[in-house]
Amino acid sequence: MSTVPAIRYGEGEAGMWPGLAPLATAALTGLIIRGILPALLAPLAVVPLLLFVGRCRSPFRSGLACFAANLGLLVATFEGALPVMPWAFLPAILVAGVQAFSAGWLATTLGRRLPFTVLSIFPALWALTELIASRRQLWGQLTSPVSSGYLLVDSPLAPVAATAGTFGLSFLLFAAGNLLALPFLILSNRRSRNYLRPQAVRVALAALLPLALIGASLGLPATALVAAGQQVHEFPPHFTGRAASSTTLSVSLVQPALDARLPGLALNHPAVEEALLREYRQLLRASAPADLVLLPEGALTPPMLESLASAGVVGESLIAGAVTSSGNDRYNSALQLEAGEVVAQYDKIALVPFGERALTPGDRLVVGSLAGLDLGVLICLDSLYPDLTRQATLAGAGLLAVISDDSFAGRFATAHLHLLATRARALETGRHVLFVSAWGPSAVISPRGELIAVSSAFSQEVLKARLPVESNDTIYSRWGDTVVLTLVALGLSPLLGSAGAKPRQT
Repeated sequence: MSTVPAIRYGEGEAGMWPGLAPLATAALTGLIIRGILPALLAPLAVVPLLLFVGRCRSPFRSGLACFAANLGLLVATFEGALPVMPWAFLPAILVAGVQAFSAGWLATTLGRRLPFTVLSIFPALWALTELIASRRQLWGQLTSPVSSGYLLVDSPLAPVAATAGTFGLSFLLFAAGNLLALPFLILSNRRSRNYLRPQAVRVALAALLPLALIGASLGLPATALVAAGQQVHEFPPHFTGRAASSTTLSVSLVQPALDARLPGLALNHPAVEEALLREYRQLLRASAPADLVLLPEGALTPPMLESLASAGVVGESLIAGAVTSSGNDRYNSALQLEAGEVVAQYDKIALVPFGERALTPGDRLVVGSLAGLDLGVLICLDSLYPDLTRQATLAGAGLLAVISDDSFAGRFATAHLHLLATRARALETGRHVLFVSAWGPSAVISPRGELIAVSSAFSQEVLKARLPVESNDTIYSRWGDTVVLTLVALGLSPLLGSAGAKPRQT
């Protein structure tokens, strides 16, 4: 049975400055997720946390450090609850923070037998715990929508999401952070530097091999579909399979910037209803002509939609949010109208915990048809769960639409983060995504996660765009989390080398 010299991981743990390292990561990631600092700095932002975890001997302290470091992202995600559900703010952070705590606790518990094994396995454990925490089938309303991968959506590393999804971006974030942290750890362990150098090489390989796998997938030759008499369609390297549709679609996204309480008040106040209808008649006229018009979540009541349809201001196709009912059940729905008639209804699946407790969740996705194109519709929180958008694309959706109302969050970062997460869904699925929010920002998003058109927040606007609708499958849309699970398996491989090894004091 092999023995290895003990490394003084505890050196520097005591005192104020090392204890502040996770908070430094929290502060930096909070600035990045809000767009104040560039996303390219995200791997550098996690280095203070990795330096702490790499030298920590206590699983509990390591878990607490990871929880504290994740506060920057957690606060940005849940601070929108403060105006409407302040009592739910801390419980939401605590529930979502279990993922970060688990990653730190497991890394120190499993990896402390050999030097640097903690760092080697940390990216894999972080991605794995995020993946498990996002499973709605396991946790129901306690499911966490948080992913560190969103920190990289605005960076040059974002295309990795088309291969490995957002959780693959999380893996990449900490693997890149490991490479930046290694020189600091070697220099700080001077007594064992000669021994640590070969161990550091092993950690570097543990980070570089998965990164090389991702790089190879992104560097594959562009896929082309050749058929008799058919044009060759070249796809970006991370797209596979189906030829792009030649459909060109004109869309109008209506951002009304109206009080979300007005549709409810209109049910019992005819004057409010007439004022609201007058606003939407003007907005719908301004949105014409368009193949598809989108109104946000909860914009109108079904009777008001019928009134607008009878007034002749509803164009060829309209999707609008409304609260509907069936028996004793009430749903947060998206209604699709064609020529004034409701042809499809989708009911929101991922309801906001506590905030939508009076509503019944939907039980299935609905993929509608629009000018020969299949359209997948999601509502608000639905877009934070990659499995829902992937299911829509597997069902044939060539275009995704997300209707939302983030007005409850006021001027907190929630609306910005929601748009960032929706851009990740475009990257993962290789689809254009139409994102309309009641108070903005609203956006037309390309399959590469780029903003084709974007509105200002807190303003009444009609956002128009004409886009070629491509139905290109990504590796992620075809294989789901298979790639990130492969990365996790590779990332945990250093544990095989630590089996049977016992540290001894020197």
